[in-house]
Amino acid sequence: MTRESTAAHLSNSVEKIYGVDRIWYGLEIAAHEVESMAAALCHPALYMKERVRDPSGILSRWNFKSLLEAMYLQMHWLMAAGNDLTRCEYCGRLISLACPHPEGRKRRRDKRFCDDACRQAHHRSDGK
Repeated sequence: MTRESTAAHLSNSVEKIYGVDRIWYGLEIAAHEVESMAAALCHPALYMKERVRDPSGILSRWNFKSLLEAMYLQMHWLMAAGNDLTRCEYCGRLISLACPHPEGRKRRRDKRFCDDACRQAHHRSDGK
């Protein structure tokens, strides 16, 4: 099978399953790739504080060997966040509304800007 015929076959298969919705197809492929890479490269681990005598001294962490592996884990968390995401009203960047760490406070659901610089820039651009 030539490269062109393989590409045509793949294109026809995608067309049958996804129709004209290429975003659905792209997101599904990206989710599958991130899931498989994170599963292969990143491993959960338990870390015990020194001289711990009860389960409250056991912490969960992730092990990885390279920055690329950490990036796949971060992308996995981002894609799994679902409803815990919003966009900055000024720059359009994604903002996670999930807790930054287990002991941290939950972020506000009505957060509008990613940082103070965007908040101020939006205020200045409004002409107030």
